[in-house]
Amino acid sequence: MWSWKCLLFWAVLVTATLCTARPSPTLPEQDALPSSEDDDDDDDSSSEEKETDNTKPNPVAPYWTSPEKMEKKLHAVPAAKTVKFKCPSSGTPNPTLRWLKNGKEFKPDHRIGGYKVRYATWSIIMDSVVPSDKGNYTCIVENEYGSINHTYQLDVVERSPHRPILQAGLPANKTVALGSNVEFMCKVYSDPQPHIQWLKHIEVNGSKIGPDNLPYLDLILPWLGCLRDILALPSLLFATGAKTAL
Repeated sequence: MWSWKCLLFWAVLVTATLCTARPSPTLPEQDALPSSEDDDDDDDSSSEEKETDNTKPNPVAPYWTSPEKMEKKLHAVPAAKTVKFKCPSSGTPNPTLRWLKNGKEFKPDHRIGGYKVRYATWSIIMDSVVPSDKGNYTCIVENEYGSINHTYQLDVVERSPHRPILQAGLPANKTVALGSNVEFMCKVYSDPQPHIQWLKHIEVNGSKIGPDNLPYLDLILPWLGCLRDILALPSLLFATGAKTAL
């Protein structure tokens, strides 16, 4: 009986000793070490910042891209013509464009018919200019890193009504062989576009002059909306060899 009690006491003692010697496991705090996902996020964010820094363009003040096209500053044109001034430029960030007339802000309602600005070509377009459009036109190109400007001078010449002026000696008489080709040239000076027609002197009932004391004429090249300052007659026949006139 005593041996059983001793054996039971020994088992209880060993169990208590083992429980006391083995420490209880503790879970690590969640914030003690970053997780692999946190590492990925940090790497991604840093790489994005690096990419942003690497791809960010360097700032550039405005500059002219085609200065050779801007060398002509004085433009004298007849009234009713279309005028275009260009200031091709570039910069980073993309610069803005505005126009002045005689040093003051120029708005479309400042002229009859207004004007058009083509930002893609850095230009201003004015249709049917009149004498009141004379003046200095300045383009201003600017961004936060700088500003440049260029001035054009416009002179509008009023049209002077006068009859067309023919160059002396044209059209000239010509003598050619039958079957050959011939050309007559007519040089005309006129402010408005001249309307040119070519006519041929003919005979009617043996007469070249009509009852109204004007020559009989046959229209051989009418006005077709374009300049016809040359008359070409191919394979000339005897019947064609008559006077032609403007």
